[in-house]
Amino acid sequence: MATYADPETAFETTNLKLRVGQGWIHLYEVDESLRGFEIVVASSNNKAVENVSAELPAITSIADDVSQLRYFKTVSDSLHQRETWGLIAAVLGNAQNRGRFKQLFWWDDEKGLSSYLRMAAGLLPMGEVAELPNSILLAEEPPVTRSEALKRWQIARNKFRKALGQSLHWQQVLENLRRDVVAVPRLAKAEETAVRQYANAFRQVKHLIQHHYDHIRDIKSASEELRIHASTKPGFWARLFRTRAARAWNEIQSALLELQQEESCLLSARSEHAITKRRIIEIQEEYGVVVPDSAFFECHPRDRHQATPWFHTAAQRARDEVFIAAMALHRAFVDAAAKPLRHNLAALMNVFTNQSLPTAEKQALLPDLWSSLFLVVPLVSTTFASVNRMLGKLPPECLGWLLVDEAGQAVPQAAVGAIMRTKRAVIVGDPIQIEPIVMLPNTLTEAICRQFGVDPEQYSPPLASVQTLGDAVSTYTTEFSTKSGSRFVGVPLLVHRRCSEPMFSISNKIAYSGLMVSAKVENHSDVRGILGPSRWIDVAGSGEDKWCVEEGEEVVRMLGRLAQARASSDLYVITPFVIVADQLRWIIRQAGVLQNWVADEWRWINERVGTVHTAQGREAEAVIIVLGAPVPSQTGARNWAGGRPNILNVAVTRAKEVVYVIGNRKLWREAGVFAELDRYLP
Repeated sequence: MATYADPETAFETTNLKLRVGQGWIHLYEVDESLRGFEIVVASSNNKAVENVSAELPAITSIADDVSQLRYFKTVSDSLHQRETWGLIAAVLGNAQNRGRFKQLFWWDDEKGLSSYLRMAAGLLPMGEVAELPNSILLAEEPPVTRSEALKRWQIARNKFRKALGQSLHWQQVLENLRRDVVAVPRLAKAEETAVRQYANAFRQVKHLIQHHYDHIRDIKSASEELRIHASTKPGFWARLFRTRAARAWNEIQSALLELQQEESCLLSARSEHAITKRRIIEIQEEYGVVVPDSAFFECHPRDRHQATPWFHTAAQRARDEVFIAAMALHRAFVDAAAKPLRHNLAALMNVFTNQSLPTAEKQALLPDLWSSLFLVVPLVSTTFASVNRMLGKLPPECLGWLLVDEAGQAVPQAAVGAIMRTKRAVIVGDPIQIEPIVMLPNTLTEAICRQFGVDPEQYSPPLASVQTLGDAVSTYTTEFSTKSGSRFVGVPLLVHRRCSEPMFSISNKIAYSGLMVSAKVENHSDVRGILGPSRWIDVAGSGEDKWCVEEGEEVVRMLGRLAQARASSDLYVITPFVIVADQLRWIIRQAGVLQNWVADEWRWINERVGTVHTAQGREAEAVIIVLGAPVPSQTGARNWAGGRPNILNVAVTRAKEVVYVIGNRKLWREAGVFAELDRYLP
């Protein structure tokens, strides 16, 4: 963006127009230099992508001391129905989400961007502004003339370039430091070699002197010895006739010259090594740079994984300033390019539902319309199920980035449409959480794979997911040892920041070979204050199917205590089994314990009570896990839940502060990984 003296020149006028009502919308091509930065977040889990889109623009997601970091906050607050810092993300996907976005982002007279761009383009009379006292126009203060927009652009451009220059300066300083660190082993080896070669030359001189003279002088330095030796140089005739003395003198002379040369090399190597190490120490001490040297990798994993190598506070702050300046530049770019952006966005909003333009020539400009939206809103989210309806008419690789969230839960084929429409993909997930849900029987799936010559263990869910296929092609991998062998994953992020104890240790033990590092600080918990610390509530009841009435009654009692105390309602009630989830919803609703405690009982029950599968991607202050399967003969159900770490891992890690387990302890502690739950919970 900063390369343009005038942002409007980044848009090329075409002769194509759309008829809208009584007017025309012009279609513009977006310069290729501004394409390829679009970001789409996608997942099979609808709640996961909504969380990402909601958390990124939240005011709590940025530091308290960056009040200048604001970007169309008015529109963003309206979209997300909460206080945000900027319009950097939007929840799209299904038709309902897209319709809501279109209305609030564009058509809303008071808070929509359409009004803002009309004024920035000089099309909105000032008299109309006065009629909208709570509007985006007063809150965001768009430029009222083209010259004012360009003036703002130049100011933002200069500030960005200055901030970028300062950050690049720090990067060069740190790059020089990195080169020094890389060079130290080579310089140490060079010094060792120089010492060895000097010692060899010294021994040679000493041997020659001892061989040719009766005495051995104490050689203090090669230069001094050479000076002394020069004073004993034989006369002209002795040298001419190559007398024995002359030959000996010449031999020693050559050896001394070689010794002097080796001494010079030694001093140079020693000096370079010492200076390089001193530079490293000085910058480490002055700026607190964490250097990933051998000592770094020998420190405790807890310290190593929570450290930030290379980028110290000042350098990181310089990068922060680049981001702040970049968002201001982004805003000024929109102001100065208001005219073409307004037309392209209006065209996109008019075809947002069906993605169809009237002619093939106009349809070919659909990627430009989407790129115009991404110039304003850098990131949008969608479920894989909605990708075809939302982006299906875009050609391959016309968007920049795909970020796949909860990739361990996504079947490989679900991601194909999104991956093919983007140039690059970042796949984030955990294969030790909930696996992909497959409706077909395994025998049928395997038969289909065999028919097409596909290895079912590598490509067929539930064993295969977007995550496992991403790990398989990752340049860097890590091996985790498990009781049943080893598994390889891509680049692991081992620092865990969600769960306090004992949830962290349970998860670390059953799923991550003890390699995770906790960075969570235990916070105050209303729920823990009333119900006590995490524990296993042993209920030996009876049941029909997998449902145990006594377990449900215990849940109702716990919720009743919380409701009576007006404690936080930020908790989930989850279970491995669908039948248990259904019965829990019924018994909680019948008991009426949520009255006068939560704002919307039906919504709370539908969102907060369910299976472990529905809770993936979510988190809460507290979690109540209802085990069910209370009959001794239901071994198969319990072993299904505990045979692999996935279900228990997800269940306990939904809780940030406290977890309660309700169920028959004697039966469940025999079910695979639930033995570890038995060890950790009182």
